[in-house]
Amino acid sequence: MNKLISLVIPNEHNNYHPYLIRSATLSLYLVALILINVVFSGSIVSPVSAAVDASALYQLHNEERQRFGLKPLSVNTSLIVSATNKANAMLQADCWSHFCPEGKSPWDFFDSAGYTYVFAGENLAEGFRENGAVMNAWMNSPTHRENVLKGEFTEIGIGFAYGNYQGVRNNTIVVVHFGSRSFSGSNLPGSDGNTLQGSNKITIDNPENGYVTNDNSFPISGKTIPNSEVAIERNNELQGRVEAQGESFTFRPSEPYPDGASIFKALAYQNNTLQAFSNEVQVTVDTVAPEIIKESVRVASLSYNEDDAVIINLKTDSDASVIESNIPGLTFRGSLNNWEGEASKSLLGQVSNIKLTAIDLAGNSSSIELPTGQLMAQVLSIETISPKPTTFFRRCAGIISRKYHESRCKSANKYDVYCLSYVTIRH
Repeated sequence: MNKLISLVIPNEHNNYHPYLIRSATLSLYLVALILINVVFSGSIVSPVSAAVDASALYQLHNEERQRFGLKPLSVNTSLIVSATNKANAMLQADCWSHFCPEGKSPWDFFDSAGYTYVFAGENLAEGFRENGAVMNAWMNSPTHRENVLKGEFTEIGIGFAYGNYQGVRNNTIVVVHFGSRSFSGSNLPGSDGNTLQGSNKITIDNPENGYVTNDNSFPISGKTIPNSEVAIERNNELQGRVEAQGESFTFRPSEPYPDGASIFKALAYQNNTLQAFSNEVQVTVDTVAPEIIKESVRVASLSYNEDDAVIINLKTDSDASVIESNIPGLTFRGSLNNWEGEASKSLLGQVSNIKLTAIDLAGNSSSIELPTGQLMAQVLSIETISPKPTTFFRRCAGIISRKYHESRCKSANKYDVYCLSYVTIRH
């Protein structure tokens, strides 16, 4: 009895130091605990794979596609191989990216598995314990949802890898590879590949695809499911939401859109569940006006006909679509940023200043004004160097531009030498 008491209770027989809490005994406790953890760790902390499985994820993918009127995906063994290889490569390299390990793209795994694709896509996930949770995460992410609902995909393969990953023990990596080995169009019967059919329909009606504007806060409007909530995405990033008014919606941004081309899409939700997505619309915002380079405006040549004409060249710094002026009949034609126009010499002399305006497709414009005398001085200079030709020379003279002048002169038979000489002098 005294020995039992001495194990746990301080007394004179154990020198007031119980045997069970002495250092040697504590070391034995520690070893025992480590062995228990190693032997039973598999049952104490189960890997995510016990709850996430391929068959359930295949079913969830096709349920989402069916809900949007898309054909189901068929399981492809080559895609299973490529997805599994990608998952194991990520585990071994402990990397989290579509382009990992370093120097490897997703498409390398497709190729290595022998899958010859026309369309291909990849979704990744890690750390999930429920099939529904990982599927919801993908559907709530615009880029992942786009892969799940992409009409061009016809096949699917899912791969897993298990182990210590990204600082988490017994973690699970899920890789989904989508593909198509032949062009299948949209796989949406009777649709354009983006807009849903029947009652589950939402469209962007304004602006139209390809629209160019200088309004960086333009509204987006269209038709949707009655009384739904509409989310607007720009380049797959949420811009905001708006409640539909019956079957119509109008969205106005809280912040201006940046200059450049953007892809917009509308999504209809009911009870926070995605019901429909719209056609994609590309809109280009351009708030910068093109400018005429003042130093580039010059009289390039003269065209002698019944009403002598002045040919004017100029350059713009960007994407002008029209050059206008205050000279009646002065019209410009352009190639890239180079413009050429022809004006009557007599009309040119009737205004004190020549106003030139550059306008782009978005409606931005800028103007410059030049003293008419400045251009007329160039006209007089050219006339001095190259005087008005004789009647004998007129068969080559009624031209619009130097290019046409030279081509006509080359077809002037015995007058070729004179015509080409004339062009050379005017340069």
